[in-house]
Amino acid sequence: MRSRTILLLLLASCSSTALLAQTPKKPLTRMLFVFDASNSMNAFWGNRPKINTARELLLESLSELDGRTDLELALRLYGHQTPDRTGQAGLR
Repeated sequence: MRSRTILLLLLASCSSTALLAQTPKKPLTRMLFVFDASNSMNAFWGNRPKINTARELLLESLSELDGRTDLELALRLYGHQTPDRTGQAGLR
């Protein structure tokens, strides 16, 4: 009888531990930032280059997301690997 009680208590403690381990996780949010790093971003918007404004806005957005554990971030740059060919014959 005593061994049966111990066995039941052991089984009950194992099953309750398994239930506690399966608490639902907060869903993961994924964000992709797309950043224009082409030469056109060196043009002025108002009194400063567009790239400076874009960089500041990106950093501001990232600082607001700092510390979140339910978030995955990615950054995609485009235009940064294309050589500037403005002024060459046939290109506009």
